[in-house]
Amino acid sequence: MNYFLLFCFIFVRNILAQLYNESDILQEIPLEKVVVHSEIKDTIAEVYVQQTYINNSEDTIEALYKFPLDSEAAVESFEADIDGQSIYAKIYKNDEASKLYEQELEQGNMAFLLDEEYKDVFQVSIGNLKPKQKVYIKLTYVTELNTGNENNKVTFILPNIIAPRYGNNNSKVESKIFEGNPKYSNNVNYTLDLNVELEMSGKINSIESPSHEIIKNISEKKNNVATVTFKSDTVYLEKDFILDIEVEELNISKVLIEYNEELKSYASLLTLMPNLIQNEQLKVEIIFLIDQSGSMHGWKLDYLKDALTLFLKSMPVDSYFNIITFGSLYEHLFDKSVKYSEETLKTAINLIDEMDASMGGTEMRDALEYIYSTEVPEGFNRSIFLLTDGEIWDVDPVIDLVRENTAKQNSVLYTFGIGKSVSHYLVSSIARNGNGMSLFVTEGERLEKKVLLQLKNVLVPYIQDYTISWKEKGTSTVVENEKIEQSPFKLPLMRIGSRYSIYAISDKPLVPSPIEITYKFNDGKTQTETITFDQIRELKHGKVIHSLAASNLIRDLEEGTSKIHYSEEYKKRVESDEQISKMFDTIKEKIIEISTKYQIMSRFTSFLCIKKLEDDNDKTNKEEDKNDDSLGDQLKKVIIPSKGFPMYRERSYQKPLSYKKKRTFMGTEFVTRDIPMEEANSANVDNEANEAKKKDEESGKEIHFRENENIFDISDINLIKMTNADLVEREKSQRLLFNSLIQFQLFDGSFKLSDLLTTIIGPIYGEEFSSEWKKELDGIKKNYQEAYPDIVDQFDKLIGTSIACVILTDYLGELQSEWELVKEKSEKWILQKQKQNPIQDIRQKILISINQKKEHLLKVLHSLQNEDGSLTFTTLKDRVMDSYYGKVLSNEWSKELKAIQGTTSALPSQIDQFNKYLGTALTLNILKNEKFEEGFQQESEKMIQQLETWILTTETQNPIFSRFHKDLESSLQRNRKKTSILYNYMTSFKGDTESFACYRDILKDQLLSGQESDGSFTISSILGKLKEMEESHNSSSGGSGGNDGSACQVEYQLYPQWINEWFKEVNQVVEKSNSELTDDDSEKAFVNSLWGTLVALHLHKEISEEVIHFCKEDIVDMEAFKYEFLYQRKFDKAQKWIELCFNDPKNVPFLSKWWKKNDDEKEEEEKEEEKEKVQQQQQQDDHKEEKDNKKAEDKSTSKDRRKKEKEEEDIEEVGDIDDDDDNNTDDDDDKMNESKEKEQEQKKKTTAAETTDESKRAETEASQPPPTPDKDNEKSKSSTGHDEL
Repeated sequence: MNYFLLFCFIFVRNILAQLYNESDILQEIPLEKVVVHSEIKDTIAEVYVQQTYINNSEDTIEALYKFPLDSEAAVESFEADIDGQSIYAKIYKNDEASKLYEQELEQGNMAFLLDEEYKDVFQVSIGNLKPKQKVYIKLTYVTELNTGNENNKVTFILPNIIAPRYGNNNSKVESKIFEGNPKYSNNVNYTLDLNVELEMSGKINSIESPSHEIIKNISEKKNNVATVTFKSDTVYLEKDFILDIEVEELNISKVLIEYNEELKSYASLLTLMPNLIQNEQLKVEIIFLIDQSGSMHGWKLDYLKDALTLFLKSMPVDSYFNIITFGSLYEHLFDKSVKYSEETLKTAINLIDEMDASMGGTEMRDALEYIYSTEVPEGFNRSIFLLTDGEIWDVDPVIDLVRENTAKQNSVLYTFGIGKSVSHYLVSSIARNGNGMSLFVTEGERLEKKVLLQLKNVLVPYIQDYTISWKEKGTSTVVENEKIEQSPFKLPLMRIGSRYSIYAISDKPLVPSPIEITYKFNDGKTQTETITFDQIRELKHGKVIHSLAASNLIRDLEEGTSKIHYSEEYKKRVESDEQISKMFDTIKEKIIEISTKYQIMSRFTSFLCIKKLEDDNDKTNKEEDKNDDSLGDQLKKVIIPSKGFPMYRERSYQKPLSYKKKRTFMGTEFVTRDIPMEEANSANVDNEANEAKKKDEESGKEIHFRENENIFDISDINLIKMTNADLVEREKSQRLLFNSLIQFQLFDGSFKLSDLLTTIIGPIYGEEFSSEWKKELDGIKKNYQEAYPDIVDQFDKLIGTSIACVILTDYLGELQSEWELVKEKSEKWILQKQKQNPIQDIRQKILISINQKKEHLLKVLHSLQNEDGSLTFTTLKDRVMDSYYGKVLSNEWSKELKAIQGTTSALPSQIDQFNKYLGTALTLNILKNEKFEEGFQQESEKMIQQLETWILTTETQNPIFSRFHKDLESSLQRNRKKTSILYNYMTSFKGDTESFACYRDILKDQLLSGQESDGSFTISSILGKLKEMEESHNSSSGGSGGNDGSACQVEYQLYPQWINEWFKEVNQVVEKSNSELTDDDSEKAFVNSLWGTLVALHLHKEISEEVIHFCKEDIVDMEAFKYEFLYQRKFDKAQKWIELCFNDPKNVPFLSKWWKKNDDEKEEEEKEEEKEKVQQQQQQDDHKEEKDNKKAEDKSTSKDRRKKEKEEEDIEEVGDIDDDDDNNTDDDDDKMNESKEKEQEQKKKTTAAETTDESKRAETEASQPPPTPDKDNEKSKSSTGHDEL
């Protein structure tokens, strides 16, 4: 027991110590952030990187940070900015740079060193960084963008992290680089700022990033200029940044010439793009080399398996293939490549299904050796497809192996780098030395598309016999090869449609002569294409092309493809072991020479810059530091960790192997352990259960319309048809359909109808359509199976293949680049069968059958349509919804409708409205997504218009449906819905939902139930209903309308209180008027209705204000809310009745007879009348003055006109007399008219004042909000009542 406790104590102490040390180190991490600015011009990028370091500790430190760069990068500058001073670095040999660095540190100076370990791994060393001191490390590099053989596309890749790599670091670099993987920590948060500027030669069509969310801004004035930044304010250095750019006319052969003043030399970049149309396919042997090491776990392996399955299905019928998997050992599916057939295809698919990332380390070299040891089938061309995450250190031996055997076998090797932190050097250099191409895929991209792109490339004949001759620009003089530094020295093997770059450096401006390219076909025939270079662009005072050319020259020297390696001297020396080391020294010196001349980094050179101590204070501090023993003999070294743990590798786990295997252990680092099958299965089950649980927790309370998350069904088709569906969910549905369909394709490209009926045709076209074709197939089997089985099989395949081709075209058009070869095989199979046995085109019959199904849908919908144009969901469920949306969706909405029927806040009318709205909206979605033939398109559009009109009207009347429509549409777009949507809408008011229902019942049962047909209410009906309500409430403690007493207690207390307060005023007026009333029943009935209607209007207004007060946050359209929930139309009718009463002359005697005004009221009214008279008189005077002014103006104008006429006619005197008479007459007439108008207006005013003033005031008061009940306001309230009437 004591030993056990001691063990626990030691274990816990070590863990705590480790955590403490890590915490202590993290506080001292000097790296703060990284800023990147990139300028991209066509296929070239110039990148500026700034790393900010700050010493947070109390000690002077030396900081070491290992980081990645693009493997094609040429680092051309390095500097350090500290204390406002910029210090520029120079190129030194590695050993020389290391010695100088150490010497400067010993002298107390600051030194900054940049080393290259591999083409994609660099290390910066910062020496003597003082406490709280900050330094900016800046470097610049240029790189050529990855093309990947995609038409008019380039990819900019910014590596940000080095994943843990397998194996030993065998780098022979003499530098300060610490060996092995970088350190890692989850607790560091280095940020990355990015700005990319693009200036392309053609129009920019698209800019996308599969790795990060970005903001892209394409200039409106210049569509070839754009900028890109991160969308998020904070981005961490935890994965590579990838930017895909599509540009018009990028795939054009052209020449770029650059002059460098300092070097007095010219550098030329030749972009070669052969575009000959080629229809013939090569006969190929394809070998898949698949990485199943531990680092391939998770999404990487999933992507790989999907892509590999599609690749196998897309292969030409006449081909050979094999699959090799590797980890710490390798396995081969077949001993050698086998003929592609149905049997071998099934065997390969079974292997893919069983693949997992359980083969330990990454021993790629042994697997490649095995491949190259096998013979190539005669008459076939070998192509190797390597799919890996490239996480290994020992790259050079693999590159050498590939280069040697590619030349021997005349083979090609294509590489695919999968992951967020791929070794770009490994993936790119293997492909380059294997005469192939490299592509990179990160999470979120489709590997299938890129794999199929390379398969198309493999099938096209390649170009090998061509030469390039350079001539001086402006002349016909060909420059001798000895005077040119060209890279690559050996011209690459080219394929049609691919882009290639060739560099040349000379003391003269060089352009290539027209190039004649010869293609060799399978039958031995040849064809020639001549490439001319019309686009020649010159750059003055540049360094970019020189740096790229020099970098490529160094790469050729490192990879064994330079001019030296193809010389006779090299061949002779290699044959002698004693001369090999001398040849290596020669190559090394050549690399150093180029690096030093062009000031770019290499594996054997480093950048170094030094900051000397400048003042006496620095020197004094240095002497004090030397005398201080507490500082120790050495600087405190801090190795800066990378962000996170990029992958997890369980190397002790080996799956039980069932295939023939060869174990090839390299070193003693790895130990193999086979575990029992039960243990492996148990681990897999646990992992799957945990993943499923995690997904459930993340998804929350949502119902997915797909019955099984990973199996295609009917709900996916609806999502695929929707043009506004969620892009992620839609792509997932397309992917499920595509993968489900592809698994049924046979090796010859055909599909069987019998295989597709249940899982594909049924969900897409419906059970009826599927049943019809099944009956037809069963009929043929019954009649011909025994006598002519081949006919049955051919019919089965012919129908299935034809339908499969229709599905690919109609539903998966966006994935055409992936299924193009699949469909091509299917079309070839159909064409072949038609040649063998001419038959009618069955596809036409299939299309007719599909259109008939759509026509039947329209007829069913018309037959179920309601009179108002809507469709009810419960009516549609069994006949339409189940077969179109699937039973999961259909049943879920049925449950929702049933659930709200039991809620206290839902009225039958509301439930019916939701039922109609749901059915109408879902039907509208069906019609919009279906494509009808021309004859039925018009009918469909007409019905769509009807449904849209009904929905718009309903949403206007009830704003709740507008919000519900958004939820419904969102559920269809995402293929899932939240639970209890309808119930939530029924209880969605943030106020008192029970009060809302109670007030609605009061309006309906207490007021509207007593409304007369003409819209009026009576005092007796209101008081009678109130008495019934009080009796019912007191006797049974229950409310009307289905609400219990406790639920509506407050509302049923307020309502009588409001009635009593309003009837106080009524009683006062009626008591004053009793003495004036007669026994005339009609007169009494009029008063009863008038006061009853006025009180009902005020009660409705008071209840409406109360409801709106606590529901206002949920109300979008106030008027629509009143009409839908507060019965506004009924009370509008009552208001109209009041207006008619006040405007009806026959009611005037009743009103004037029993409505008397007191002296104060009369005096006040006389004052108001006098005030109105004064105002009217003032208005008349103003009108008269305006009229007189106008007449005077008109008169003056008339005189001038007449005078002119009279002068012309020479009758001036007569004309003057006539004018005077006319003017006098006009004045008299105007005065008489004005007098008559005044008399008429006075008469009208007197009559109107006696008959209509009272009714107008009553009408105005009826439309005013009721006064707030107040004891101090009784008098004013009484007065208000008189004014109303």
